[in-house]
Amino acid sequence: MTLPKTKPLSSFRWLGAAILAILISGCGFQLRETAGFPVALSPLYLSEQSSVFYNTLATQLAQGDVALLKDKEGARWQLWLSEVRHQRRQITFNSDANSYDLYAEVSFQLLNAEGKPVTSQRTLKTSRSYTSSDSLYSEASDLASLRFEMERYLAQRVARQLSHTDLPADQHAAGDSQQP
Repeated sequence: MTLPKTKPLSSFRWLGAAILAILISGCGFQLRETAGFPVALSPLYLSEQSSVFYNTLATQLAQGDVALLKDKEGARWQLWLSEVRHQRRQITFNSDANSYDLYAEVSFQLLNAEGKPVTSQRTLKTSRSYTSSDSLYSEASDLASLRFEMERYLAQRVARQLSHTDLPADQHAAGDSQQP
């Protein structure tokens, strides 16, 4: 039994696909949840933490072509981040299940290389509601999942705000160009 031969894609199809890709990228198309960061934001020192929030934000910055430094030295900008603060408040009491509101907030501020504020300190908040079951394991798993989701959402919002930040003229570039 022989298989029928398939025709390779013609050069016209490849040309059409290439033109379509150029047109889409030329009109400013971006995938959802991607942020276009100012070119001058690089290199950036990000105050390091061990959290979903930090990892998500660092990934988004790196994917947006922002060079992240592990040390303040050599960075044009510093992004100060507070720890993510979580709070849980019970809103209903009954014998079957309890309802809760979860709150998460984080503060951040962009600083220049000398540590002076470039933006005011901003605090972003989010909340979710959930109903707990009788299972303690299930409740802990639900809480962890909701906190994970909330920290990712906060990181996306910080990235979005950074993408719309107007940066002042870079002092390093001005100082470097005046030296002989």
